[in-house]
Amino acid sequence: MDTVTTQEGGMGERFLEVVDLGLLIRDPYLRTIALAKALPYITDKEAVKKAIREAFNSLELISDPIEHIKALIQLGYAFGKLNLKFTKKTFNNAISLIMEFPEDIRDPLLVEAVKNLIRLGELDEAIIHASKISNSRIKSEVMTTIIRKYISIGKTRRIYYILEQIRDEPYYSVSRVETINYLLESKNYPTAIKLTKELKNPFWVKEAIKSIIKHLVRGETSEEARKYLNTLVETVEYLSKVYNVDVRTDLPVIFARYGYFDKAIELLLSLKKEELVTALKNTTRAVMKTENIKLILKFLEEIPAKFREFVFKEAMNYILDNPKVEHAYIVKYIQENTDNSKILAKITGYYTKLGYPEFGVQIAERITDRYEKSLALGSIAIYLLKKNNLSKALDVLYLIEDREILDWILSETVPKISRYYRERMLEIRFDNKISKELNSLNDVIIPKE
Repeated sequence: MDTVTTQEGGMGERFLEVVDLGLLIRDPYLRTIALAKALPYITDKEAVKKAIREAFNSLELISDPIEHIKALIQLGYAFGKLNLKFTKKTFNNAISLIMEFPEDIRDPLLVEAVKNLIRLGELDEAIIHASKISNSRIKSEVMTTIIRKYISIGKTRRIYYILEQIRDEPYYSVSRVETINYLLESKNYPTAIKLTKELKNPFWVKEAIKSIIKHLVRGETSEEARKYLNTLVETVEYLSKVYNVDVRTDLPVIFARYGYFDKAIELLLSLKKEELVTALKNTTRAVMKTENIKLILKFLEEIPAKFREFVFKEAMNYILDNPKVEHAYIVKYIQENTDNSKILAKITGYYTKLGYPEFGVQIAERITDRYEKSLALGSIAIYLLKKNNLSKALDVLYLIEDREILDWILSETVPKISRYYRERMLEIRFDNKISKELNSLNDVIIPKE
């Protein structure tokens, strides 16, 4: 007998000992529960057979009918974990006994049975037995749990059947909103719209509207999404009016995100100043987040002149937070279409961050505001100092006109230059010393005659 077989045989004996240990429990209910809970972990065939046999023997000795049912449910769960063919029969026996009790006793036991079926992944069975729960609120809660489980595994075949049985709030609304979220992710827009219109509770209507807006703003640009875009927006607009939900600042963002700039601009022009600032900022960020250069350039071209400086500033804010070489096309368009000092200063920052300070200097020279020009040049000088490019840094420093900014940068620059020159001097001395020593080696080499 090899080592592995010997070890497995030893473990079998250990499992049998565990079963024997369970048999020491005098209370038949506790004994049955203990054996049932141990069963899923036993890997020895003989020990499993003995545990099941002894569990059934103990079950027969339980005099309390409710304890008998609870033990039977626990056994059903254990059998399910072991994939035994009589799992379903065990649960059905328990349910048959449960149905003989009045509602106040029956419902908690049904919930316990259904929850164990859900844990086993037996969702179809769970639905059948959950539908027998009398208390509408409890039934709705359990059915919502089953829906969540179906959603988590990506199966919707039964969801609509379950939704029809959920009538109590907040479960009626919760289950529908969670299903709406799943349907939006699955691009099943017609059903998502249908369920949204079925909602009645104002709070959950608002949550559904938020979910749809969030999904649309995130920018699902498939043909299926575009096909239902107007219907989704119409649904949001209708419900927002009925339930007094303000979506005016969200709608321009959605249309712009999909490239419908004419509609987005029309909505933006209808907003008051406070709403306009928020909507314009969010719209610009949403378009920038697409990272679609053609779409972004089209947006920048079509935006009304009155919004242009604000949009350029927000676009540059986004680019400075996420600087990429690909953004150069956008930056080039902005720099060719603005003389705004603040925006030009941001463009200077973009080129500097990418490692092209010479372009930054060219843009900075266009800045008319003395302070902002100095600030832009200062950022370039600091960049060059960090790169130990002192000669170019000094060239840029001479262009700074604002004394306060210049003094601050020089206070950082002077010690750095001193340190740099000292290091260079020591480096030169070392080079000279090495050269001298190398030259002296010539003295010990005897030339050939």
